[in-house]
Amino acid sequence: MNKEYVLGLLRTTLNNYVVGCLSGYFITHIDPFNLTETIEMRNQNAPEVFIILDLKPIKELLQFPDKRSKLLNEHMKSILRSFVKDMFEIVKLYTKETKQFNKMKKANWYDFVRIIRNCLAHDFKLRFNNHDKKTLPVKWRDKEITLTINNQLLNVQILNEANAIELYSEIFAYVETELS
Repeated sequence: MNKEYVLGLLRTTLNNYVVGCLSGYFITHIDPFNLTETIEMRNQNAPEVFIILDLKPIKELLQFPDKRSKLLNEHMKSILRSFVKDMFEIVKLYTKETKQFNKMKKANWYDFVRIIRNCLAHDFKLRFNNHDKKTLPVKWRDKEITLTINNQLLNVQILNEANAIELYSEIFAYVETELS
């Protein structure tokens, strides 16, 4: 694995996140009464492999503002989870393979992202282990994680769609300029 390959993986991670956000836009703006009831999805590399997705349950959810809102919220949590986990794990793997992991652990965002990644990977609750408790508080920009929020749900003041992109940009720049 070389740095250009890792940067490519990070770009793909961002692209996937943007597509996920577009899906959130779709959830918010689609007219459920004009939505088809099924769609066929084919594998680009093996067109004979396909599934037919039943959209009737989604159409029903989209007809009610409270259900639409819950669908959007769960979708956005899902793509945020994937985005943060993927970017963190890609860089972590690269730094371990290139013997730069200790350098990564010193990055100003490392402990913040590590704790957020653990939270997202489980139940969206910030649960601090003994190592975390010794490390806290941790800051990234104007965001702070303190022991007082142990066992609380991750909230948008700590991480949201907008600052996830900022975090990505900082990590991408770090890989590009600080790692060999």
